[in-house]
Amino acid sequence: MIHKRGQGLPMTTVVIAILVLVVLVVVIAIFLGGTGQIAIKIKETFGVSTSGQDKVVAVTGCKQYCNAASQLSEDQLISSAFCTKSVFIDDNNDGEADFETQGDRKIYKRFYCNSDAADGAKAQEDLINLGGKNYNLGVGCPYIQQESCQP
Repeated sequence: MIHKRGQGLPMTTVVIAILVLVVLVVVIAIFLGGTGQIAIKIKETFGVSTSGQDKVVAVTGCKQYCNAASQLSEDQLISSAFCTKSVFIDDNNDGEADFETQGDRKIYKRFYCNSDAADGAKAQEDLINLGGKNYNLGVGCPYIQQESCQP
């Protein structure tokens, strides 16, 4: 005769409990930090730092974005990678992107391809959502007119 001493939890109950916990963490993160700050809060909470790339690699990337922009229409330029992509630079090669401190927070410096991109719509949105200051890499692009990256 077989006797069952206890009953285990069904696998579906465990899966549902994990999903409920994940949703709860996301809701708490939204209420504590707002939608623009969630990634920053998660990085601060778990101690993850942002690694930067070498400036030469970033400039090469901007030149490639410029070449890709030669295929775009005038209307598409403002949303091109040359005008919207930002990178983090690690100038001192310590494995972490360059940053400024505001109180006890690290605000990573965002670099854009040129000054027009650093003043463009995407860069301004980053300033509002993430704070800090935008910088430019000084890469020119003959395919993009002066101020084409700005709305």
